[in-house]
This record gives sequence, C-alpha cells and structure tokens, in this order.
Amino acid sequence: MKYNSIKSKFLIAILLIIAISSSLFANSKMSDPGQGLPFLWKSINVLHMANDFNNIAAPPAPPPPPPFVIGDIEAGDSIVIVYRVTVNMPLVPTNTTEIINQGTVSGGNFASVLTDDPSVVGGTDPTITPADNATCTVPALNATINTVNVVSDNNGTPDVASIALCNNGTNTLTFGAFTDNNSPNPDPVKVVRTVTATNVTYSEVSGVDLLSTYTATTRNVTLISTTAQGTLVLNYVLFADGNNNNILDPGECKSDAVQYTITVNPIPNVVATPASQTVCSAVAINTIVLSSSTTGTTYAWTRDNAATVTGITASGTGNISGTLTNTTFAPVTVTFTITPSANGCAGTPITATVLVNPTPNAVATPSSQTICSGATITTILLTSSTTGTTYAWTRDNAATVTGITASGTGNISGSLTNTTFAPITVTFTITPTANGCAGTTTTATVLVNPTPNAIATPASQTICSGATITTIALTSSTTGTTYAWTRDNAATVTGITASGSGNISGALTNTTFAPITVTFTITPTANGCAGPTTTATVLVNPGPDAQATPSSQTICSGSAITTIALTSSTSGTTYAWTRDNSATVTGITASGTGNISGSLTNTTFAPITVTFTITPTASGCVGPTITATVLVNPTPNAIATPSSQTICSAAPITTIVLTSGASGTTYAWTRDNAATVTGINASGSGNISGTLTNTTFAPITVTFTITPTVNGCSGPTTTATVLVNPTPNAVATPSSQTICSGATITTIVLTSITTGTTYAWTRDNAATVTGITASGTGNISGTLTNTTFAPVTVTFTITPSANGCAGPTTTATVLVNPTPNAVATPLSQMICSGATITTIALTSNTTGTTYAWTRDNAASVTGINANGTGNISGSLTNTTFAPITVTFTITPTANGCAGPTTTATVLVNPTPNAVATPSSQTICSGATITTIALTSSTTGTTYAWTRDNAATVTGITASGTGNISGSLTNTTFSPITVTFTITPTANGCPGAPITATVLVNPTPNAVATPASQTTCSGQAITTVIISGAVSGTTYNWTRDNAATVTGITASGSGNISGTLTNTTNAPITVTFTITPTANGCNGAPITATILVNPTPDALATPSSQIICSASSITTIVLTGTVPSTIFNWVRNNTATVTGIAASGSGNISGTLTNTTNAPVTVTFTIIPTAFGCQPGAPILATVLVNPTPVVTIPGNIAFCNNTSVATNTLNFISNVSGTTITWSNNNTSIGLGAGSIGNTLPAFTATNITNAPIIATITVNSIANGCPGATQTFTITVNPTPNAVATPSSQTICSATAISTIVLTGAVTGTTYAWARNNTAAVTGISASGSGNISGVLTNTTSAPITVTFTITPTANGCVGPTTTATVLVNPTPNATATPASQSICTGSYITPIVLTGTVAGTAFNWTRNNTGTVTGIGAFGSGNITGVLVNTSSAPITVTFTIIPTANGCTGNAITATVIVNPTPTGTISISPNPACVGSTVQLSASGGATYNWSGPQGFASTLQNPTILLTSHLQAGQYSVTITSGAGCFVVKYATLKVNYPPVATATFEQNTACTGSTLKLHGTGAGAYAWTGPNGFTSNLKDPTIPNVTSANSGTYTLTVTSPNGCTATTSINVTINTPPVVSANPTLTQTCEGSTVQLTATGTGTFSWSGPAGWVSNNQSPVITNIPLYMSGVFTVTLTASTGCSSTANVTIKVYEQIKAVATATPDPVCEGQSLQLHAEGGSQYLWTGPAGFNSNESDPRIDNITLGHAGSYYVYIFNEGGCDGYAEVKVEVKPSIKATASATPNPVPEYKQVQFNSSNGMSHSWTGPLGFTSTLQNPLIKKVTRYMAGIYTVTIINENGCPSIAKVNLRVLYTNKGVQTITDEGEELTARSETTATVYPNPTNDLLYFETTSSEAIEYVIFDSSGKINSVQTTSTGRYISTSALPSGVYQIRWKPLDSEEWIVSKFVKIR
Repeated sequence: MKYNSIKSKFLIAILLIIAISSSLFANSKMSDPGQGLPFLWKSINVLHMANDFNNIAAPPAPPPPPPFVIGDIEAGDSIVIVYRVTVNMPLVPTNTTEIINQGTVSGGNFASVLTDDPSVVGGTDPTITPADNATCTVPALNATINTVNVVSDNNGTPDVASIALCNNGTNTLTFGAFTDNNSPNPDPVKVVRTVTATNVTYSEVSGVDLLSTYTATTRNVTLISTTAQGTLVLNYVLFADGNNNNILDPGECKSDAVQYTITVNPIPNVVATPASQTVCSAVAINTIVLSSSTTGTTYAWTRDNAATVTGITASGTGNISGTLTNTTFAPVTVTFTITPSANGCAGTPITATVLVNPTPNAVATPSSQTICSGATITTILLTSSTTGTTYAWTRDNAATVTGITASGTGNISGSLTNTTFAPITVTFTITPTANGCAGTTTTATVLVNPTPNAIATPASQTICSGATITTIALTSSTTGTTYAWTRDNAATVTGITASGSGNISGALTNTTFAPITVTFTITPTANGCAGPTTTATVLVNPGPDAQATPSSQTICSGSAITTIALTSSTSGTTYAWTRDNSATVTGITASGTGNISGSLTNTTFAPITVTFTITPTASGCVGPTITATVLVNPTPNAIATPSSQTICSAAPITTIVLTSGASGTTYAWTRDNAATVTGINASGSGNISGTLTNTTFAPITVTFTITPTVNGCSGPTTTATVLVNPTPNAVATPSSQTICSGATITTIVLTSITTGTTYAWTRDNAATVTGITASGTGNISGTLTNTTFAPVTVTFTITPSANGCAGPTTTATVLVNPTPNAVATPLSQMICSGATITTIALTSNTTGTTYAWTRDNAASVTGINANGTGNISGSLTNTTFAPITVTFTITPTANGCAGPTTTATVLVNPTPNAVATPSSQTICSGATITTIALTSSTTGTTYAWTRDNAATVTGITASGTGNISGSLTNTTFSPITVTFTITPTANGCPGAPITATVLVNPTPNAVATPASQTTCSGQAITTVIISGAVSGTTYNWTRDNAATVTGITASGSGNISGTLTNTTNAPITVTFTITPTANGCNGAPITATILVNPTPDALATPSSQIICSASSITTIVLTGTVPSTIFNWVRNNTATVTGIAASGSGNISGTLTNTTNAPVTVTFTIIPTAFGCQPGAPILATVLVNPTPVVTIPGNIAFCNNTSVATNTLNFISNVSGTTITWSNNNTSIGLGAGSIGNTLPAFTATNITNAPIIATITVNSIANGCPGATQTFTITVNPTPNAVATPSSQTICSATAISTIVLTGAVTGTTYAWARNNTAAVTGISASGSGNISGVLTNTTSAPITVTFTITPTANGCVGPTTTATVLVNPTPNATATPASQSICTGSYITPIVLTGTVAGTAFNWTRNNTGTVTGIGAFGSGNITGVLVNTSSAPITVTFTIIPTANGCTGNAITATVIVNPTPTGTISISPNPACVGSTVQLSASGGATYNWSGPQGFASTLQNPTILLTSHLQAGQYSVTITSGAGCFVVKYATLKVNYPPVATATFEQNTACTGSTLKLHGTGAGAYAWTGPNGFTSNLKDPTIPNVTSANSGTYTLTVTSPNGCTATTSINVTINTPPVVSANPTLTQTCEGSTVQLTATGTGTFSWSGPAGWVSNNQSPVITNIPLYMSGVFTVTLTASTGCSSTANVTIKVYEQIKAVATATPDPVCEGQSLQLHAEGGSQYLWTGPAGFNSNESDPRIDNITLGHAGSYYVYIFNEGGCDGYAEVKVEVKPSIKATASATPNPVPEYKQVQFNSSNGMSHSWTGPLGFTSTLQNPLIKKVTRYMAGIYTVTIINENGCPSIAKVNLRVLYTNKGVQTITDEGEELTARSETTATVYPNPTNDLLYFETTSSEAIEYVIFDSSGKINSVQTTSTGRYISTSALPSGVYQIRWKPLDSEEWIVSKFVKIR
C-alpha cells in the first residue's frame, strides 16, 4: 500500500478486509450491503498513529491472517475480493488517503484480476468468473428494424441503434439466417430476446427462441404511446446453448448483443399557471409556469401589445417571467399565446393574460426648503400625472425633529422643531399609489436649522476700573454660531464698546466713584436663526480719587506748611504719599500716610518746589495719583536747547527747550513753511514741541524765530531749524501671484515716487516654504518650495526708506501650492480572475488632491479600464491560464500641481478550465465506465466532482476528486443518465464547472393484470394483460386443467383472452404460466389464475346484530358451498334508516343511520347467484339500529370582562329520551369550571385580565341506549376591558394654534375612542366631542391660560373601558404698553427707563431697535424694560425706535413701538499753546464748538472764558486741563489737554523669550538715553545696558526693574516680569520603525508648540507629523524633532527608522525532478516571512516547507510570496517536475497458506526489487519463494520496486497462515476447529467515509448507536433499520466518536471515524 498526505506527517490505521463470496460461503452470517452475494469480513490492524510531525514510525508487524480455503472453483461460481479501510483516529488534516496495488487474484480457469481501490467507496469489486474449457464461436447476428440495420461484429461490445417515433406505428424486425459454427459437435444455437418497455405496449416478448437453425424471419413490433414518453428497448443475443437448457449460462458462447432503443413520443399538452394575473407596471409578473403531462415538453410563445407594454420580449420559450412596463396611463392587457412541443411533436396552443396597470408618479412642490426650528413649513403640494393617485408619506429624524407626524397622506404641512443643536434635514419620502400600484417614491426635504444657545465663560467677574477683563469666551452647542452683544452702563463705565460680536474682551473704566456692574447681553445666531439671550456680568470697582487741600502753597524755607488735608469721593479711601527733593529740602519725611504736615527747609539758593505724590486706594483698587506742591523759595538761573535737528515727516521734533539766565523769562515764536509742512502752529509761546508733517516728496527746512521777554522787555531774536524729510512710498508689481511648489516666482518689481528710495523686505512662512531668503533688499525673485501638503501663502512685507526715513510698509503675496502625494491602500492584493478587487483607496496629505492612473497588462487582463481617475475598483479577468500581476501607476494632482507617481499591484490568478475525456459514454448496468480523464490548460489544476442519480444508480461515489472511474449499476428499469459535474480549482480559484455523462441501461420483468380472476363457467375471462418494466419484453404461456375446463388453448403468446367452461360441479382454478423474454434473456416465470365457479347457495354470518345509529355494522359475511357465489340482497326501512343501500351484492357492510328518535330493525333479504346461474334460496339477516342522541347547544357567545352569567343562561336539549349529557371547558381562566354532567352551565363571572379576547371551547357529549351522540362545541369569548392611552397626555399651546395630535392607543386590538371636552365657551375651535385621534386649533378668548380637558372613553368588542383624560393648556395672546412712549436725551446719556407692561400675567417683552449703525449703546435687541445709554455717532439728532413684542407662556402678541430722540454731543476742540511750557511763560488755552465753556485744571484753575490764558509760576501748573463745552440743546462734551514740562527720558526693558528657560542664559535688554541700573530677583543687580544671567532656574523668575537717568537728571523706570519656563515635553513615535525602501513613512510627534524635524541626508520638515514618500535606503537613521513651546523653550526627541531593501526573492526545489511518492524540499530566501502556494491546494508559511508523498498532481509552478520586517514583499516561482512511479502490485500464492506449506510471492516488473517481512524476511528477487511457512510468518510483506525513472513504488501482501489448535498436522475438512491469527475487535468502516458507515460485527441484529462530535455534543441517537450500515451524509466534515452495540449485546463498542466530503 502507499499512503499520501500533505504536510501533516501522520499515519492512519487501516483495516484490511477481505471478503470472499462463493458457493463455499453460502451459509455465511454476514452479507455485503448492496449486493446479493454472501460475504465474510475479517479485519487486520496494520498501522498505528505517529504524532511526531518529523518522524514517521514504521508500521508494526500485523498478527497472522485468518485461515480459510477457497477450494476449487467451478464454472459459474464467483469470487469477490473487497478491500476496506478504517481510520481509527482523527485525520489531521483530512486529506485523501490513497491505497493502490492491493493484490492480485489468479487461478487456472480464470484471468488474474487486481483488487479495487478502496478510495472509491462502493466501487465495483472485481468478480472472477471461471469459464468451462469448451471453445466455440457463433456467427454474427444480422437484424433490421424499419430499414435500420445492425450486424453484431462480435468484438465484445453491444451493437446498438436508436429510432424515434411519434405515437402508434407498426414496425418490422427482420433476422438473417445463421447456424452454429462449432464443429464437429455443434451446440443448439438460440436467440435470447429481452424486451424492456416504459409507457409502451408492444407485441414482441422476452424469451428464448428454441430453434437450432434460425432462418430469415420478419417480426412486427406494434408500439402504442401513452401521455408520457415511452421507451422500448429490444435486445437480441445469439448464443450456443451448450447445456441445452434454454438459458444463456455463464461460459457459453454468444454473439454481441444487437440492441434497439425505440423512443415513442406523445402529443404534448400545456397548462399555464397562473392563466391570468394583474400586475403593476415595471413589477415582475408571477412566473407563468408552463407544464405538461408529457416529459421533456418545450414551449414557444408570443405576446401582443409590445408597443405600449415593454419588457418581456415579443416571443420566447419556456416559462414566462420578467417585468412588464406599461408606457401609457391606462391599464393594458397582454395576452401570451403558448404552443407546446415535445420530441418534434407540437400540441394545441393556449393563452395566458396579464393585466398591466400603469405606474403613477408624484411631484412635490416645493421639493426643498429651509426653516428655523419651530417654524411652519411651506405646504408641500403633491400632484401626479396619473388620475386618482393618492399619496402616502413618511419622514425621517422624527426623534430629533418634532412637529409634523412621522407619516401621513396627502399634502404635507405643519411646523418642525429641531430639538438638537445641529441643522437636520427632514426628508419626506412620498409614495404615490393608483390602481393598487405604488409608483416610484419622490422626496421633499426641509432643512430645519436649530435654535442656537450661548454659554459665556466666565459668567461673572470683578475688576478694578481701567483693568482688562478676563476674556468672556462665547461658545454654543451649535456649530457655526455667531454672537452679538450689548452692554449697559456705557455712560458711566467706558472702555469696551456698547455692542459688538464674538468673544468679549478689553478694559473697563468706571468714571464714577461707586462700584458699577456692567451686564453684557449676548444673542446667539446660527444659520440665520437667533437663539435666546444670555448674560455675563463684570463688577467694575472705581479707581478712587483724591483731593489735596490746599493743593499748592508757598512758604519760606524752614516754615511749617499748611496741613494738606486728603479727601476722596470714594468711601473708605486710604492715602499713601511720597515727596521729592528730600536731599535739598529737609524736614517732612520722604513718605507717609494720611494728611501731610510739618516744616520744610530749602538748602539751595534757587526756588525749589516740593511735590507730594498721593496715591488713593479703595476696595483693593488704586486710584490715580495727585500731587500737592509746596514752593520753597530761594533765587533761580536758566539754559536753552537744541538749535537745529533733522526729523522724518510726521515724527515729533525733539522739544526745543527755551531757558534764560533771568528768572521769569517768557518766550514767543513764529515759524515758516506752514503751507508745505503742517503740524506745529505757525506761532506760539514757551518751549516748542509737536509733530511736523512734510506734505511733499522733497526735504523742507522749517525755521523757528524766537523772541524772549522778561519783566515786559523783549530781547534779540534767535532761530532754531528743523529739516523735515518726506515719507517715501513703495509699489510692488505684481502684488499677488500663485505658483506650484518648486517653481520660480514672477519677479516682484519695487518702485516709489520718492527719489532714492531703497527697499528692505521680509517674508513669512520660511519654515514651511523654503527657497527665497527670509529677508532681503531690492526686487524680489527666486524659487519657493512648499514643504507641507497644504497651500501656503508667502507674504513679502516691503519697507521703503529714503533720506533715513522709513515709509509705510506694503505687501506682495505668493500662494505656493504644495506638491501632492498619493497613498494607495492596499498597496498589493491577490484575487481570482473575474473577482472584484478590494477598492484601492487613494489618499493624500494634500486636501483636494485628484488622482489619475493607468495600468498595464490590459491585453491579457480585462475589466478595469486601462486608465482612470479617483479610487480604483472593479473586477479583473485574466484571459490567460497563468497568474498575471496588474500594476496601477497613480499620479496625484492638487491645485494644478502634479505629484510623484506611486503604484499598487493586483495579482490576478487565472480561472482554470477543465476538459473531460470522454465527455459522454454509454454502458450497461454493472459495467465499468471508461475512465474520465480530467485535464486543464492551467498548471496545477485540481478537480472535484459530484454526480447525480446516486439513489437509482449505485457504484461510483456521489463525489470525489481527480479522474473518474469505477462501475455503475442501474437499480431501475429505465435508462438513466448519470451526470458528473466537475469543478476545476487552481491557485485557490475555482473554474467553471463542466459535465461528463454516462448513460446506464437497465435489465426486464413481467406482470400479469389481472393476476387472478373468477369467472362463471362458459363466460369470457377478463383479458390478462401481460406487461413488464423493461421495454420490448415478449411473453409465452401454458395452462393446466385443460381436461376439466375447456375453451382457451393449452399454450400461446401475448395477452390471454377467451372463454372457459367448467365441466364439473366444483370451482376449478386454471393456472396460466407466463415466461417473459427480452433481449435474448428469459425472465422469471409468473402465473395468472382464473377460478371457474359453479352455481352457489348462501349463509349469512352473523344473522342478527344491534348497532348504534351511524355506526358500521359487523360485516355480514355471505358464504356458500359453491365457490365464487354472488350474493344479491335488498333491505327494508330505507326511509327511516339511511346508509347502506337499499340493495346490493356480496358481503353486507357499511354504516346505518337511524333518522328517528326510536330503535328501528333493518332486515336484509339475500339471494345467492353464481356464474349467471339461477339464484339460490333467499335468507334473512337483521340489524337493530338504536338512534343517535342529538343535543341542541347554544351558539358561540361573547361576554365582557366581569359580566355575571346566571344559571340556565346556557342550556342543552336532547332529542332522545334518557340522554346523559356531559360538558367540558378547555379554558377555565374565563371563570367557568372545567366541566360537569347536566343540561345547563352553572352561574359564573366572565373573567379576562389580559389585553386580548380569551376564547373557551365548551365541548358537549351525549349518550343514549349505549350510543354516544356527536361531540359538539361552542365558544364563550370573554372580551377584555379596553383602556385608552392619550399621547401626549398633556401639552401647552398658544391661542389660535394647532394642538399636537393626541394619538389614542390601547392595549386591546380594535379599540375605538369617543371623547368630549370642557371650556367650549372660553376656548373655541375643536368641537365639543368626537371620536378617534384628537387634532385641530384651539383659541383662548380670555386673558388667562385655560386648560381644556378631553375625556376619552375606549370601546372594544362591545365592551366599554374606563375613561382617561388628555389636557391642553391654551395660553392667551399677550399685549404690551410702553411708558414713556417717547423721550429726548443727549448722546451718551441714560434714557428714561421705558417700562413695559401688559394685561397677561407673566408677559415677557422682547424688543429691537433701529439706527444701530449711527446710534450705539443700547443693544440692537433685548428683553424686559428698556434702559441704558444711547450714543449718537453722527452730528445730527437721530430718533431711535424700539419695536416691542410681548411674549407670555411661549406665545407672541402684537408689536408696539417707543421712540427716543438722541441729540449729538457738540463738536468741540481744545488746545494749549505753547506746550510743553516753561515756568514763567504765558499759556494760551483755546476751545471751540459750543455755546458755553467751563475750564478746570491743576492748582485750582477755573474759567468760563472761551480762550483764557495762564501765567505759569511753577512746575506745579503742569498737568491736565479740561473744558466742558455745552451746546444749545443742553448737551455737552468734555475735552482734555495736558501741559507738559521737562519730559523724563524714555526707558524700556525687554528679554529674549527663548532664553527664559531652565538651564539657559537669560538675556536682558534695556533702552533709553542715560545711565542704567538693573535690579531683580535672587539679589540680581547690574549697570550694563544688556546684562545676562547664566544657568537660570525658577528662582530667577520675577520682576526686573530698569532705571534710566538722563543727563539733565530726569529718570525713567520700567519693569518686566520674567518667568523661567520649563522646556516642553516632546515625544516622537514610534521610537523605532521599520519600512521598505520606496514606501511612505509617517512620523508623529506629540507636544504643544511648533515642530522642526531633521534627519539623514539633510532632510528637514516643519510639520508636526511629516510624511516621507518614496523613502530611499540612505535615509535609514535617526530623525530628530525639536519642539518649541509658546514660551520660546524647546526640547528634542528622536525616532530611528530602519529602511529595508526591496525583496530579492529566491526559490528552489530539491530534488527536481522528484519521484511520485517522495518528499519534495522547497526553499526560499530573501525575507523573514514566507507564503507558499502551489498545485493540489498546497500552501505553507514556512521558508523551507516539505511535501511528503508527492503525487503527479503536485507537478507545476510553486509561488512563494516573501516579506521582511520593513513590509517589503516580492515573490518567486519554481517549477517542479514529478516523475511517475509505477503502481506496484504484489501477491502471494496460495493465500491463505496452510502451515508448513510453501508460498510463492509475485510482484510487478521493475528495475530492482526489495522485499521485507516478518521474522526478518528480506529478498531482492522479483518473485521470492518460501518453501516452508510457519504460523509466525503470517503478516505484511512489503516489496519496494524501482522503475526506469528511478522512482520507487511499494506494494504489500498480507499473508495469512492456516493452522490448527490440535497440533501441527495438516487440516482436513472433517470439522476440525480452525483458528486465524487476526485482530477480531469490532469496528466501523470505511474510515474516512463520505457517506455510508458500515459496522463490522458477527451479530445479525440491528445496531443501536450514539454519535458524538469533537466537542462531546451528542449529534444523533438512533437504531439502524438494516443492522449493517448507517448514512453520515447529514454530518459536516470532521472527527466523530460513535458508541455502538448490536441489540443482542450488552457491551458497548467505542470507535472513532472521520467524515469527509
């Protein structure tokens, strides 16, 4: 034996069974399933399991075989050798195990045969039929039928012909003459005729023609067809009857069969089902199934109205199906005319009709609209082109959008409320219907925008006046919400505007002296819909003021000052003060708190003013400082600077300070060029300062001419000059452009009107767009490369300069579109030809990228286009027979810029084909088919096949793999075609199935109809029709008793008819013996009998009886002494007793029904008659028939739950006296008992606690005189109490609006609802009562809410349930009154609050106002009373109109208005000249724009003049001066101007942010003219301008103060707050990644800040998560990301990327070529993971897999797909040649062998042989001999044969030794006990099995068994019906355990078996 398995490295246990059937074993206790011959089964376990995958254990030596002797074989005997295989353990995997070359059986008088292959379960076992020694020949048989001639050529195969006929016909059969050619002793030559008929009557019969010399003969064969197709098979065989027994015995010479197959075809009919139908247009019709009583009928049909009804073609064949589309608007009837045909015969046409109704359409107007949540939609009008169309609609999003119901009919209207915060589209799906046909749905959509909300964070806060609020962040649940806001108290709290949008930020200054809460009212808006307002508040504490009294005074050095009393307008203010000049003026301390007092002494010789700086504080807020001065007088001196300077236009000049050596000097000045240089006045006094603007494009010198005056005297003039250079401009051409990344920009040319202008520029986005430098000068040109995947705009900011003056910047922009990339997912895939690929999704890091692609191999792989755009999908069909890789090349494009191409591959495996040779053949039942060889154009194709008709044709299994061979046995009487369906598979892809057919012809029988009959003497018999299942059978007959029964001849042929006369007085049976003959074979004789009877007498048994009405009588058996007597009878009382007829013949039986209410006796009078003779003497028989009681019962009745049912309500009345009545109840839950005896039901209470009717069936039975009445039933239905649920049960609406429909439901099906409502006088609209759901409009006619209550009463099944209520609160329509209705104010003032009232309690008032563009302050909308400030931003009065809408309880009333006239603030001006000023000069104050003026200033200055003057006597007069300018309308404006004296130097302090990081060196920077002094945290001091602090920590965080001292002694101090930050945390993922060269790598960094990447080969990127496409090998290495936080601190992290080289796939196979049955070692290298595929379903994920037990099916190409850690892949192919091994055979003769005898081993030819066996037996001979065999030599002998290819093959012989237990003598036939050395454990086989599973046991009893699957679950429990086998066809593939025992055994046997497909 040879065992093949793939990879699993396991062995199976094999049960070898030899069954021998011959006459020697006729008494064997066991038979082979499916065969009639006896069998003896024995088993030998020959192999065991080896679990080691790498080491297969050699099989142990089996025990000796059982001893039995075949003996001599006579001619006609048979020997059947059967091998069976049982696998006693699971197969892993379940591959087919092949066993070949089991052995050879040979003998002296029969040809040697090989045993069969048990892999074909149920296959044909070889049968040995010995022949006698005679040699003979027979002549050819020549036959002709209807001119079709057949001559047997005696070549061993039948000679056949076929004829097809229609219906009746006479056909002529002619035989040629022949004689026996066997000399000198010729045998009788005869013809065996075998006739097999199906549905055909015929004249030719089966049998043997006994003539020794057959002359030319003509036979007429009459054929008659029935409704089904008939077949007549005539089979003729010429044979030499050596035994002269008229039987063709085995071994006798015979000719080839001459066989005619005559097919008789009927005239077909046709039935159409359905014959008529109605359909809707475009709907598939119900298939019109065309059937006929004639097998094989085909149907052709045509139809009308093809012009107006399209779809099904105008003509066709077969069943009618498809879709009909009515293209009109009216119903159209389509008529199909159908004509049947069968076997060339046409039948009568019929018709079938289809009424096609048209399809209605629907149009929705409008089809789409947008509303705000809660609004009413525009009614959607529904129309159609089809008259009578109705519309049903549904809508979606009912859960999130309420209002209009979820479904309805007709036009669509109502309101929709979006309950979410996102826009929702409600789609109405409308279905039109007309004539019962639904049309195509259409949709109408309503976009319902939500009502946005607003959340303010923080909602409240507190600040000091002048401070910046914490930004109020405005958010909403609705995306895209915008926010408009207003605020109050704008008149008293300045800063943030009175209204605005977006987040709220800025500073607020409280202009009063009390805390003020500012309320921001915020209105959200989204998608055009406004939401409810929300508020945020800011409490602004005032900055307290301070007043010093006196504010100034003059004292003499050393005198006490007048105490300076400090007061404030703000309660609780405290005061801290400092003073200056403490070095030169001693006395009062340098600082203090509270009032100021004490003495001051001036230690110099010039007047010194001591200034006290006072700081007020209240509620934690610091107010503005004030000063109080004390002039401490000595004697002064003076100085003046600069005399010339140069400035840029619009810049302030350096103040020209005018001083003098004479104390009290004043200065007046004038200047020139005032027309071309604006700014400083043309004249003035005091120091000269201000801004000069050159309005030309050339430099201009301004000259100031100064005249000094002291004590009224003027001095000589002097001049000071200022050169004012113009401001240059810049023009960039072009100002904007767009390029692709990497392109050169159009040069940006820079020009200016100002001569000599130069240009410096900078640009942004240098991190993401490389190329042109970040800054430069002159024109701009170069290349820009976008390193991101999104468009980036580069802005060049250009600064012009001329004469050292910079002009305003201008910009030029370049939009740099990125180079897009493309990523294909998946990159590679494998499919079967014709399959749809996994869609290749194309993505890019660049938004908006499009993709164009091409592919290769379009000629050999069809399907997807050769090029296309977008994602790639579709199917690919490989038109070749080899795998082909299709490569898609993808080019990305974005913003007009093309990116680098990428590829994606699809390996398309071909669809294998299959060719079966031969594709069709014909055999006789039981013969072996010609092997069907399966081939394919695709290498490595495997084949799986199934076949049909396994129930009627046995032999070859129902399914298998590989070539098909074996025998087929037809178990029927008709030819059957077996169709093999073969499915090829290669590379995991199945091909199209093909078929191969085998026609299996059957063998004949005979049936006589009638088989027996009785007749009267002298009468004609019923013709005995003789027929058989096999067409063409003929029949010969003989009969007996011809002496006593005359008439029909003693022998004949064909049907039997005629007259028989019985010449005796007793019945005589005539037996006809009929012999069937067909195709030269005799069938088994049958008999037909005819009983010929004489004249009879009569006896009735019983003669009397009593029955119940409607019962069957005891049959009155009528007998007589004369056989076959006929008994005629009549009866009385037919009017009152019905049933049995008034007369009849034969035994009397039947039913008698008494139609009265009393017993009636029926008398039968019987007259015997036989054979048409005179009747015999009449006799009587009587039957007493008691009546059946009939009870009248109530009809079905229903009660409501809890109904009381009284006694005698439900009564029973019987028609027969004395009737006993019983009743039963099958449902006691209704409250009635289970049953009783009586004529009425007892009282009960009907009960139903469910929601559905409960039905109880009352069964009533009765009995009278022992006769039961008919069981009757009636039902009592107890209906439940209905309830009502109103949804919604309560709701609130506004007056005059529709309520939400109150849907009424209940638990009881079919409930109806009636309702009534209250408050009909105050609330009108919906009627006072009604039924069904409640809907409509309610109008509240009062001013208060009114609740309308609907009281609902449910009714179901006539039962009324408890009422329920639903309430609707109807709120009234609110109104509004505004007080005052009009008023007038000044801009910036509070309006008189407009108080809003209404008559409806709880009314809220929402208002809007106009003129928001020109009048600010109060918001554009609001709610409640109206108050606040209005600011007129124009110069004319403006009327503001407030429109007020009242709302109460969610209801809106009519709008009213209130008006406010807002007068503008007068336009005023203020100026001080000169300014700055020096002490001793006169300052001119000027104002304009009003009717009156009121001045105030430092040192208590006040004036009502329009233009007052001030003589400056001290520096204390410097400060802010204000003037209140009042218009004629009483509105005023306050203007401010500040007088400056001796500006201090300007000091600034900064630090470099990126150095303020832990561990860095902090860099500080200072500016200002003078000396520097720094102080700071941690004891820091420095006198440097730009000091540094190394290795800073958090201890260095804090405030750094810089003091700058100017040369004139003035100082400036500034501070900066420095926080030392911790560098950010950055991570880069993954820290290690592996990829393949050419792939795309995604780097990912996490952290907060900006990112900068660098890597190998100079790679850089500023993306957080950059993508590297087409990565090369040289980029393996470390990639570093630098994260810079908003603090300027940075950190780094690394990622290591290992780039792997593309796979260089290598594959080999060793050995190559390889021998069948050997192991093949495959090898692959080049990667780390491997996937092998190959022929015969091979696959493996090892690099070096091994295939053991190689078969020819393993030859072909093996593909290995190789992958490495980087995701690289590749594949290689290796072709393997498999050389065939011989199928070795071996045998032992004799076997079994008696002990101590010799045995000859034989084996098939080969180049070398190697034998092994038990007891160390070895031999290299082809046919070794063992001369003396002992019992210990029994076992398995194995021979290994090497063929010419060098390939080995193994055969095994199981040698069995016969021995006795009584010694060593030779056994005899005298009953000595024989013992066989064998394993006798019972088992099951075959194993594996694909269907039948046989039990091996010596018991003949049925088998009881339980089957468990691998999980231990019981699969089936059953007992066999035959005791021999079971079917496992219902079990799926797998391993099972079966526990079984014969019924006569007490011990269970446990076996395992494997089920395969």
